[in-house]
Amino acid sequence: QIKNHGIRIFYKNQSGLLNLPMPMVMIRQIRDTGTLDGDVVIKLIFLLLVGISILLTSFLASHLSYVAKGVTTLEWMAMLHFEKQQASTTRAHYGETSSENMEIVNPFHQGTYGNIVQVFGKSMPLGLLPIQVKPLPPYILSPKKKAE
Repeated sequence: QIKNHGIRIFYKNQSGLLNLPMPMVMIRQIRDTGTLDGDVVIKLIFLLLVGISILLTSFLASHLSYVAKGVTTLEWMAMLHFEKQQASTTRAHYGETSSENMEIVNPFHQGTYGNIVQVFGKSMPLGLLPIQVKPLPPYILSPKKKAE
């Protein structure tokens, strides 16, 4: 039964994942007839697109969090590396229970809303469209913030 019809889970009557045949059955059909059934091809493409959409959604979410924090991907990775290195050094010198940590401060962080406005502009819908808009003035660190 399984050899001919595949493992059938997540189907409305709990009998299959999109009712796809086992891979060996599909390979045998391609070898014998030179083609696959149209509905099987559509279901395989659907699974591929679902996987790609999950990957792109996670990519978008991580980059939106970088925008909200006011960092680039490279800066974020450098901060993670520094924190990991600092944690291992702290454990080596002070033991596991130490609370000696140095906080990394991003001087260009303007708050979540300020960072989003800096990247997308004051009009969010226009910031998402591929049209040219007048850019905002660059963020310049004030001496007052630098002293803090």
